[in-house]
Amino acid sequence: MQHEAIRSARPDDAAAVAAIFAPIVRDTAISFDWEPPSARQMRGRIVKTLATHPWLVSVDEAGVVDGYAYAGPKPILGQQQHDQRRVADRGAERNQQP
Repeated sequence: MQHEAIRSARPDDAAAVAAIFAPIVRDTAISFDWEPPSARQMRGRIVKTLATHPWLVSVDEAGVVDGYAYAGPKPILGQQQHDQRRVADRGAERNQQP
């Protein structure tokens, strides 16, 4: 039986979280990121988020991070609309690729 645990993220989880997130950015249109963030960039995101909101990671029996979830403030309406346009533009670009 596999045992997993949920715990608060730590800055040193950044490389594992970045590795999990990279294929989402690279291979799908469901992220607002254009390029996968580096471990250093992800570390900054984790630290910034933890200052005000939860960031959780799932770890397997060996303590390896295998998932994550986080919360943050609701984006302001103008930014949300801008981000939605970016996603729509990105999806259109991908649909035009041979």
